[in-house]
Amino acid sequence: MGIDWRETMGYISPRARRQRTVRRRAFRRISLLLLVVLIVGLMVWGGVRWSRSLLITKLAQTTVVNTGVLQATLPVEAMVLCNEALITSSIGGVFYPGVNEGQRVRKGEILGKMSSSVVTLPRTESYIVSPYTGLVCYHLDGWEGLLTEEKYFSFDWERLDQLDTGTRTHTGKWVEPGVTLARVVNNLTNTTLGIEVLTSELSPDQINEAQKVGKVLSIRLSNAPEAVKLKIKAIQKDAERIRIIAEFADFREDLLHQRKVSGDLILQSWTGFVIPHQFLVYREEVPGLFILRKGWIEWKPVEVVGAMEKQMVVKGLKEGEVIVTNPRLVEEGIRLY
Repeated sequence: MGIDWRETMGYISPRARRQRTVRRRAFRRISLLLLVVLIVGLMVWGGVRWSRSLLITKLAQTTVVNTGVLQATLPVEAMVLCNEALITSSIGGVFYPGVNEGQRVRKGEILGKMSSSVVTLPRTESYIVSPYTGLVCYHLDGWEGLLTEEKYFSFDWERLDQLDTGTRTHTGKWVEPGVTLARVVNNLTNTTLGIEVLTSELSPDQINEAQKVGKVLSIRLSNAPEAVKLKIKAIQKDAERIRIIAEFADFREDLLHQRKVSGDLILQSWTGFVIPHQFLVYREEVPGLFILRKGWIEWKPVEVVGAMEKQMVVKGLKEGEVIVTNPRLVEEGIRLY
């Protein structure tokens, strides 16, 4: 059998050429279609990413963090305990004060006089002297001689609640012998408070801390801008409550006419960056926050140093750093601006 010269010369039949052309055109069409699909997909994906990023930039909320203080407090009503001497009438008559309200007097100084009559003679006069140095107070409220450190732990609380505590004064009025005319409050001793707290309102650690004589407490009195320090002098505890006598660092003249004060006892205090719990983003049980670094959202780990029901204190941020406040709506790597 002879060799076909057309095969040796690379001859391709018209039919084969047509089939090859059809396949080549089909491949080109498929390649072009895949390229178009790829381009459209990339455009759609880019559009979705762009739209999502744009939406995130519109929804993302941020705030600047600065160092603050978070405190766990307990509302309390404290009794103002003072070292006072009562000035009583020695005879029946009218009391004429010789010193002003709030004036500081020395021991043995004349406070005023009693006169048995203002119009008739003969009349009996008796001078009233101060038993010791202190501030004079003519405004009486029925609590005189009761609110002292010595008596605080043995108070008959039901009796105290029944006392007539309306403020009154006897200056220039007729009084019987033995009536309290004034009190002299010793201002050379530190003012003390009697504080009662229920054990059910404290944690075991707080109960242990509250029973340490010499420990320093902090209290923010009502309408006072800052907390003040108190030092525990004495403690009485039973199954339901703890009673504490604690003293200020000095005499508080602003409490001279007050028997009760309300305020917040500061149980714990943390300093750091105060944030709500919902700002945190955990990664493998590590707490962190979304921050902005050069306009980009970035996750940054932080350390939780204290927490309460709604807020916590963290460390690991910088003063004035910008954090995201709605982290559930954003993700790392998005540029906000």
